[in-house]
Amino acid sequence: MPIHQRRLLRYRDRPALLERQRQLSYVAIAIDAQQRSLAAQFGEIRHELVSLRERLWPRRPGSALRNVRRPRVGGPPPIPPPAPTAVPVRGRDLRYAALGVLVRTGLPMSLPEIHRALHLGGYRIAGQGSVKRLGDALAYECTKGRVVRVARGTYALGELSPARRRRARAT
Repeated sequence: MPIHQRRLLRYRDRPALLERQRQLSYVAIAIDAQQRSLAAQFGEIRHELVSLRERLWPRRPGSALRNVRRPRVGGPPPIPPPAPTAVPVRGRDLRYAALGVLVRTGLPMSLPEIHRALHLGGYRIAGQGSVKRLGDALAYECTKGRVVRVARGTYALGELSPARRRRARAT
């Protein structure tokens, strides 16, 4: 097929492709809203599990259970495995995805919470040492002032220009 015919074919397909992109964007927004409501419920359940563990196996120096190994809180692991079709991110893409998580929540988040949100958002951190890569990415953003380190392993949103905030929210 000659080049000019291929170009015409691409231009004819463009409106259909743009419509498909809009449809997928609406579906993704709906799924994100469902995930947010489930995350709120999940947080309440996790909080209650922690309080039950504290009541069942208290951590007091004079307690009869002071030398007993306390069990895990229970429930699923803090960071779920990435989906098989998750998009691998590294470098700038990883930094923007992490910024997007912080922009959407608007609250300080720990590294495991950010990592979890990335996996639930359809991303996976590419390469070896994913936790270190995420920490290094957020440390870089911290030096640029776009992220503020609130405590050890906990980050909040820093100064972002309106354009950068829009781009981060869109990721």
